[in-house]
Amino acid sequence: MRRRGYIVAGAARTHGHIELASPVTHIWYLRGVPSKIGLVLDISVMNLEKVIYFASFIVTKVDEKMKAETLEQIKNEYKGKKKQLENEYEQAEKRLQEQGGDKVASRLEQAAKARDQKMADLDEDFKMAETDLRELVPLKIIPENTYHDWSLKYGHLFEAGIRRRSHQEFIEEDRPRQNHGSAEGGNCRNHRRQG
Repeated sequence: MRRRGYIVAGAARTHGHIELASPVTHIWYLRGVPSKIGLVLDISVMNLEKVIYFASFIVTKVDEKMKAETLEQIKNEYKGKKKQLENEYEQAEKRLQEQGGDKVASRLEQAAKARDQKMADLDEDFKMAETDLRELVPLKIIPENTYHDWSLKYGHLFEAGIRRRSHQEFIEEDRPRQNHGSAEGGNCRNHRRQG
């Protein structure tokens, strides 16, 4: 039944239930002491507010198998690039020694410094990628710039959301595992919305 732009659910007509076009978070469930949403998701109110008020994203799903494969691929690439840098230095060293001259020592020193700088940059990139992947877990609150950075690098590994839709997914996913009563037991009614 439709009334004034709202869709009224069949059994809930007499109870005043309405189906909203988009999910909302009621302040009582967010800011109540203790926070009902915070308890269910095990997230602080401050972090919840960041997601609900569009300041941050929350990671909703992570493909752990793909994450492990990506981490292994990054490790292999790191080892390969490290070996390549060593080989390039050895070739440059041989070439400089064959050429001879009075500036061989200074050129070798410059080549070694360049190699060391490239190695340091490679190590830093590897550690950053490894840290990013280890921190990529469900319920992780991430700022918008991190979300965009991770989406470009690891978009195939995770899903993230903003606002209440992401919280709603976690609550509905977590509901069967909790023992707070069930529809079969008669302790509560299951009024799950469609759509």
